[in-house]
Amino acid sequence: MAWTKEQQLAIDIRDKNILVSAAAGSGKTAVLSERVVSRVIEEHIDIDRFLIVTFTNAAAGEMKERIATKLAAAAIDHDEHLERQLSLLSKASISTIHSFCFKLIKTYFTQLNIEPNIKIGNDVELELLREELVEEVLEAAYDSERESFRTVAETFGTVRGLRPIASIVLDLYKFAQSTIYPKQWLEQKVSLLKNATLGSTHWEATILKDVKEELEELENLALIASAICSEDDGPMHYAEAIHSDIQIIRSIDTTNIDNLGKSLEKIKFMKLSTKRPKVDATLKAQAKALRDFIKKRLTTMKDKYTDDKMMEYTSKTGELLAEIVMLVNEFEVKYSQSKKEKGVVDYNDLEHLALKLLLDENNQYTDIAKELAKYYKEVYIDEYQDINNVQETILTAVASTQFMVGDMKQSIYKFRLANPQIFSHKYNTFKPAPYDNADVYVDLSKNFRSRENIINVCNDIFNFLMSEEVGELEYDEKAELKFGAQYPDFNDDCNPFYKEESVSKLDYAQLHIIDTNSDDDIDNKSAEAKMVAKLIKDTLDSKRPIFDNGHYRPVECRDIVILLRAKSEALLFEEELSRIGISAYAEVGLEFFKATEVQLMYNFLKIIDNPMQDIPFIAVLRSTLVGLSFDELAQIRQVDLECNFYTAFVKYLQLNSNPKLDKFANLLEQLRILSSTVSVLELVANLYSVTGYYRYVGMLTDGAYRQANLRLLKLEAQKFEAGLFAFLKYLEQATRLEQAKLVGEDDNVVKIMSIHKSKGLEFPIVFLSQANKQFNTTDLRDVVLMHNELGLATKYKEGYISYNTLPYLALSNAIKSENTSEEMRILYVALTRAKEQLIVTGTINDVQKSIDKLAAFSDLPKDDKKLIIKDMNNYLSWILFSLISHKEFSEQTMLDLCVAYHGKANWLFRTWKSSDFYMDDEVETITQKVDEVLLQNTNVQYGNMKSVIYDKLNYVYPYESATTLPHKIAVTKLKDNILAQMNELRVSVDSIDATMVTHESQLQVNMKNVNKINYIPKFISGQDKLSGASRGTLIHSVFEKLDYINNTNKASIKAHLEQLVSKNQLSSQAVDIINLNKLVSFANSPVINAMRKSQVYFKEQPFVYLREASIINKDCANENILIQGMVDACFIDNGNIVLIDYKSDYVAPEVGVDALVDKYKIQLDLYAEALENIMAKPVISKWLYLYSVDTWVEIN
Repeated sequence: MAWTKEQQLAIDIRDKNILVSAAAGSGKTAVLSERVVSRVIEEHIDIDRFLIVTFTNAAAGEMKERIATKLAAAAIDHDEHLERQLSLLSKASISTIHSFCFKLIKTYFTQLNIEPNIKIGNDVELELLREELVEEVLEAAYDSERESFRTVAETFGTVRGLRPIASIVLDLYKFAQSTIYPKQWLEQKVSLLKNATLGSTHWEATILKDVKEELEELENLALIASAICSEDDGPMHYAEAIHSDIQIIRSIDTTNIDNLGKSLEKIKFMKLSTKRPKVDATLKAQAKALRDFIKKRLTTMKDKYTDDKMMEYTSKTGELLAEIVMLVNEFEVKYSQSKKEKGVVDYNDLEHLALKLLLDENNQYTDIAKELAKYYKEVYIDEYQDINNVQETILTAVASTQFMVGDMKQSIYKFRLANPQIFSHKYNTFKPAPYDNADVYVDLSKNFRSRENIINVCNDIFNFLMSEEVGELEYDEKAELKFGAQYPDFNDDCNPFYKEESVSKLDYAQLHIIDTNSDDDIDNKSAEAKMVAKLIKDTLDSKRPIFDNGHYRPVECRDIVILLRAKSEALLFEEELSRIGISAYAEVGLEFFKATEVQLMYNFLKIIDNPMQDIPFIAVLRSTLVGLSFDELAQIRQVDLECNFYTAFVKYLQLNSNPKLDKFANLLEQLRILSSTVSVLELVANLYSVTGYYRYVGMLTDGAYRQANLRLLKLEAQKFEAGLFAFLKYLEQATRLEQAKLVGEDDNVVKIMSIHKSKGLEFPIVFLSQANKQFNTTDLRDVVLMHNELGLATKYKEGYISYNTLPYLALSNAIKSENTSEEMRILYVALTRAKEQLIVTGTINDVQKSIDKLAAFSDLPKDDKKLIIKDMNNYLSWILFSLISHKEFSEQTMLDLCVAYHGKANWLFRTWKSSDFYMDDEVETITQKVDEVLLQNTNVQYGNMKSVIYDKLNYVYPYESATTLPHKIAVTKLKDNILAQMNELRVSVDSIDATMVTHESQLQVNMKNVNKINYIPKFISGQDKLSGASRGTLIHSVFEKLDYINNTNKASIKAHLEQLVSKNQLSSQAVDIINLNKLVSFANSPVINAMRKSQVYFKEQPFVYLREASIINKDCANENILIQGMVDACFIDNGNIVLIDYKSDYVAPEVGVDALVDKYKIQLDLYAEALENIMAKPVISKWLYLYSVDTWVEIN
């Protein structure tokens, strides 16, 4: 094999630490294995004198196989030394880091005072053990009645128990294990919190540094906006406001956090001029977009840093976290003791026990470390960008020199606590090879995987996007991919199977976007899956050539992969591909679901969602949870032989006294009510707890495994953020597909996987789908934040309100920035998997508007785009922004299909509508052909068959009216339909109230029949005034988020609203327009007082129920339709339901409230009907709160 100059350097350099920065597809594994073999051959070093570590068993196996193949080839002449190496290979240290640590521990077990037969524990069993032990720790703390724990319980616990505290303890324990000295690290970080003072903390310094850098960037943007205003035909009427922004930015004091808050508090933005002079529309849009962005970022800054008690709150949280750390230490003692008794260790133990062997109490290398460093001639580390601090310390201790191979751009395992800064630090401090008397780095940037256009596409995108600020490294000339693959031109080899006239566009990258602007009632995720399936079918049907083993062949299913940011939607794509006959494989890992104990809990969840399902309901009654015999089931059925079993069950209880069944019925009702107020995870946890089933199965044969299965079901629930119905649907779909699978991942199938799983793999054709999916920010909502350098942080809670602390803001800023950088690197991994073709897909609501917004920033210098790039939250926005910034692309007309040439990268771009993938094109084609045949044969004599043919042609489908029914409809839409039929009231688009707007957007109701308003983006129109609907939406958002049960006076309501704004749960604009006096009046009204006294109440309660379709079409009396909506609030009063709805409509004095009562009576009647149907309780009163006049009206 001919090595490149850089590869040969990496192979040949000796006697120093070498860092190889190996880009995607650059042959790093081949270089590493060649270096090992060359040293074995040339220097006569035995293979077991090298330590070679990787992060997976598969990678270690591949490395050993490569080395064995090279040694066998070299030993063909019966070289005695090389033949000996082949025999030594079986005991050579080529393994994962954990395998090396385990070998070390078993070798020196006497020094560690552990048993020699120690083994690695089962992951699931250890997780169950941790869960059990943390509960014991919390119970003991609770029984101890120590005041500090009581405070923690009041702060972090919930009405449903101490489970949140258990999660904090386990998370903190896991995080601390990634540090070299976990206990000391925790104590040090807590001490910093307890002793924090203004002006002396690293959190303050970090925040001020971040703010100062952002202000510099914002000032640059403001200066650019000012320059745009001054251009010929520029929007000079904006200049005054933008100049005011520049003065605001320059006036912000960043000397300390106190001064920062005070100067931010003074910010008052000047309104843009509403004059409409004739100016250049593009310049106006650019200036407006920049001004809006500056204002948005400054407003966010103001909301975050203007609380002058942040430092006071910080020291108070120190006491809280000190107690949490005490709980972690207590847990660690119990966990270590329990593992010792069982004779097992976990993976963290492997690292820390190895560390104990290699470092003494003074942090100096032990004799064992020195002995190993002398023994191993060199330590080789693969995937070095994924190493953590503990692993780095271990491998440094046993190394004379290190050969480290990795790629900072592919560091994507933050969730495993990898620390890419270790790689980054060495890359920035080592010298470029060759270099004497210094550690060196070598760049391997030539890519031997991908076609040239894919290389150009990746370079184009990441040159534009990736930087130290977003990605944690500059994508400069050293980082760029260099084309190194050999792909012969498409030639006559393709002709037998590929009939297209041109092959010139086969390697073009493609971007397919579904414009969801006009498809309100269509499931856009399903539409995208259908689109991808269509594109794959077209690709397979075309028999496009794939270069494989030296020649071209037609494309096959196995050549194609669909990459997703998360695998939760993989089943959607697999099902759609299967539907059109394309073999596909998505690994969902639900084998545990077949277990009896899991099936029982699944059936229980199904009847919590809807008890009128006979099979799951009877299954639960027959189970050990209730224990009914067949005779008892028969007695219940005899009550009513016609209805569903649940209805018969209810009737039976009305006629008979049965304590066991009464208890079950009450439990089921409580769980059904609970299901509408908690997450799926909390519901499953409560189901396990109140039934005692989790503990029960633990006492059975194979109890640990049964509990493990239930734990896996709980983990599935933890990954699922939607409601119970959607979770059950997901499980049903996943298990159905799992049972139907006749293929595996090694068969000729289209593979569907997460981007993380694809790392290290390559595919001829790569689809990156759901590119519009927003970045996951769940870790920013953790109660306790953790950061390797900045330590620990939590908010300070007082009553029902949580306040930001200085450390919490510093950590959340750092974590968000690091997460965004990792998302950039994950995108890099995704795009560099492709060998021959890259296809990106996603959905956008109004493509043209999105492109117009991005285009307004496209002419900015690269450095001034960094903050805008950092502000984006999905891959599609990043990719589009990089494309829009090329003049050739931005000038394309937004047709269905357009070709964009920019630089060396070639793209095909196409927009679609969701409805494009819900039409049967084949039926249309057949109908068209039939029409043509009939037209061509009008003179044929059909004889006696003529009347029969005419009857067939004139046949009218008797249920045609049912075909026009939507499958579901929102209450607000249904209300309009009924009002129109009754001719009582006509509602125009402009008068739709805020609640309707909110509900329609949430439920994706079909608005095709409503006349569309041509929306002109505010940054183009220059209009910034709130419309009635927008104002109403903001007002409604306040009522939705405000905790008016626990906040009744003006001060507490104001503080609560400000807190919601600081947590980004409510916009500052909403708070600006709301009338606090009206909120106080609302919160202290008799209706809300009654709600406050109720033990059961709900806010923003969604519902779906079945109704006769005659409600919208009298010709569909025998059909059903799903009615869906969102109840603003309701509560239970003495077993009855009280319904509340709030409206922000303007009440004209000449009309009064009666018109609004007439307008909304039908809507509230439908809400009441739904609640009665779902909750099986009567609605005794319906209240309408009219915000504009601060008035309650009861609807009769």
